[in-house]
Amino acid sequence: MENMTTDYQGFKRDTDLAVEKIRTGAMTMAQGAVELGYQLKVARDTGVLQESGYSSMGEFARAEYGLRPDQTTRYIQLNDKYSEDGYSRRLKEKYTGIGKTILMEMLTLPDIISDEITENFSKEDVRALSAELKEENEITDLEVMMEETDQTQEELPSILEQTAYQLGKDQPQIYIDLFETLYINESQAAAEILAPDEEKIYSLRIPGTGRILLSLKLSEQQVRLINVRSQEKEDFTWQQLEAAFRKLMDFTNGPEESWKEQYGEEFPREEPKEIKPDKKQSKVQKAKKPEKKKPEKIKPTGKVENSVDNHTEGQKTAVPEKEDSVPGKPKADFHSETPESQPENIEKSQETALSEPEPQIPGQDSIENHPEYMPKPVEPKEQEIAPAQSGSEPPAAEPKTRKEYIDTLTAYGTAEYIARAMRQFTNKTYNTLLDPDFWNEWLNGKVDHNGRPWED
Repeated sequence: MENMTTDYQGFKRDTDLAVEKIRTGAMTMAQGAVELGYQLKVARDTGVLQESGYSSMGEFARAEYGLRPDQTTRYIQLNDKYSEDGYSRRLKEKYTGIGKTILMEMLTLPDIISDEITENFSKEDVRALSAELKEENEITDLEVMMEETDQTQEELPSILEQTAYQLGKDQPQIYIDLFETLYINESQAAAEILAPDEEKIYSLRIPGTGRILLSLKLSEQQVRLINVRSQEKEDFTWQQLEAAFRKLMDFTNGPEESWKEQYGEEFPREEPKEIKPDKKQSKVQKAKKPEKKKPEKIKPTGKVENSVDNHTEGQKTAVPEKEDSVPGKPKADFHSETPESQPENIEKSQETALSEPEPQIPGQDSIENHPEYMPKPVEPKEQEIAPAQSGSEPPAAEPKTRKEYIDTLTAYGTAEYIARAMRQFTNKTYNTLLDPDFWNEWLNGKVDHNGRPWED
């Protein structure tokens, strides 16, 4: 414990200064919070308030600074956790630059995890970590033991390789980007993919093991795994992490084929998310929640299946009709529950209504009863079919190179043409597609006026 002021006037002056640091200047806000926590502890643990007229620390804090009991408790906790030796005016050096609000959020994190937070993390990052920990704590050890595991993942010999496997599965695009950089041995680029802003924490959930935090710091060359359940950590090198990812990749194939081969699933196609340039990218990647499998329905066979389906459809139709029939009751929004076939049924009913002639009123005449007034039908003239619309197109006078044909296309036309061509290269290895000679031969190949391979 530091040498503290024993007289009330000196104590009050120091406390006022700490409060002033909190109210002004972001750079000293965290320092001021730690100092205020220290002053409150002095008021609690010593007799410095005897000459003040206040009977307790809480009464003093409320009367002089408007602090509620829960607020005084948080400032004391800040001092306990972030001051030197746990009872000091001085903020620990490693927390310098972290704001008071973020330090407050970090109070809920275990020390082993809060040690990974630096001044580059935002309040939202810390809250995301807290949410991940809370979610994991709601799962019992028995439930973890009963989780369905991935046999391929279980056979990997180290927790680092199992974590790399899970990251590649949860983040397919990262797997693809790493594949392309590791293929050409760009280790630095691979590290920047994993930690784009020098630092990153991935929350990954390994079935049967629990939540693992992968903490990456480029400046410190740090790769750290933290087991949230056991509160244990293990450090590795970037070379070990790179080797773990390489083990998951088949460089004789393309990146998507390699991913499909490794995880036994079709490569997921997702719409690219727009990243606003002025928005700071999160340094905490939440764990991907496993998809809950729907119970398989046993389909009845024969006539029973049809009767069940019809009965179900009848129920879906009957629900909104019943709602509408209640007098004075507003109609509910059934957009999310309306069967997909409903618009089609409406269209069919409209077509039926339009095709049926209206009943003629007795005595009412119709122009159809007077053909002499009807216009004579005009016989359509034969239209000349343009060459592009005919069943067979005349061949071009002479072939051209594929490069010459591409030069005649617009930018979008070129993109569409190359996209179609790539579908024919599924049997090509990734090495072949990286070979300039392959593309030179392809561009110099002969094609007709529609860009199709020329046949002599």
